[in-house]
Amino acid sequence: MKLDKENEFFANYFNSDDYKKFVKNEANKLKIRLRQFKKFNQKTKSDPNFLNDFIRKIIKKYNSIAYRDKFFNNGFEPPEKLFWELYQYAEIYGKRFFIINDNCFRYSLGDYVFTVIHGQGSHILVEKISDFNLEERLFTYEDLLNFKNER
Repeated sequence: MKLDKENEFFANYFNSDDYKKFVKNEANKLKIRLRQFKKFNQKTKSDPNFLNDFIRKIIKKYNSIAYRDKFFNNGFEPPEKLFWELYQYAEIYGKRFFIINDNCFRYSLGDYVFTVIHGQGSHILVEKISDFNLEERLFTYEDLLNFKNER
């Protein structure tokens, strides 16, 4: 009986004007985000050093003692919103990497690798490719497909 009421509630909600308005609003936000990413990509293509300089500045800001202490002293983990924005950008314009026996999501962008680790929460790690020290185990998606086809 209770399940019927819940099914009816969700059926009514998904057909409601509020839900349609919510979906339309989210679709508009996504369109704006994609336009911003497209503009950013055009900027990175016109200036090859722009992307690496931009990422370097963000790393410098997030690793500064003043920035980290401002949040840790108040009992919060410092937010790294720009890393997450760049990760979303990398999902579209970057290159996906896989590491054998690893379940992280990795994308390269410029001279950097963005790694997202999911567990009890999510963590993002940004490292220079040259400091990564796993290049012998780093594969692109195409490498994995070729490996599967060779067997």
